[in-house]
Amino acid sequence: MALLIDALDDDKNDARSSATSSVCLTEECVTAAARISSSLDQGAKPCDDFYQFACGGWVEKNLVPENKMSVTFLWQFQNQIDVIIKNFLEADTDSLNLRSFREAKIFYKSCMNESQINSVNIKDLSQSLRNLGGLPLITPDWTEEKFNLMHALTTMTELQTQPFLDLTVEMDPNNNNNKILKVRDSQQWLQHLLVYHSAVFFVQLYFL
Repeated sequence: MALLIDALDDDKNDARSSATSSVCLTEECVTAAARISSSLDQGAKPCDDFYQFACGGWVEKNLVPENKMSVTFLWQFQNQIDVIIKNFLEADTDSLNLRSFREAKIFYKSCMNESQINSVNIKDLSQSLRNLGGLPLITPDWTEEKFNLMHALTTMTELQTQPFLDLTVEMDPNNNNNKILKVRDSQQWLQHLLVYHSAVFFVQLYFL
């Protein structure tokens, strides 16, 4: 009998040891667990209102900023990533010394150079539009025959800009060895704003 009791005690100790060793205690796991715990509303009954129990704490601690229509976990993570990228772009040194990183920093600095941006006048904008093939409103000799759509799209791609069109490269449904350029009207971004009364001003601006 004594041997049986000892064997049962050993099994219990092994079970406790196994359960303890299976708990993740790394910094990432502890941080994630704390985030989940703080998001709970311990005062709510999950069987009566599971949403309030699972998310009530997060909703109470995260108010929607005036310049936002909603906030989510992903939005918070994206903000953290944006801060990391911003700090990297503003750093004077680049330990990796990669060309792509150097060009990204140059591009970022040019975007943040407000004095240079403000010095750009209508003549510079008109010249940029002429490089794309011109527009009837600013180019008196513009004709449809002279306008080259592929040249304009290629130039805009090189300038990291997009037209008011949705351009995608997809597989040719008739021949999967070929790629086709699909051109269609851009997706309307106002639809989700119409549910917010505060967005009426932006909707009106869109149709001016």
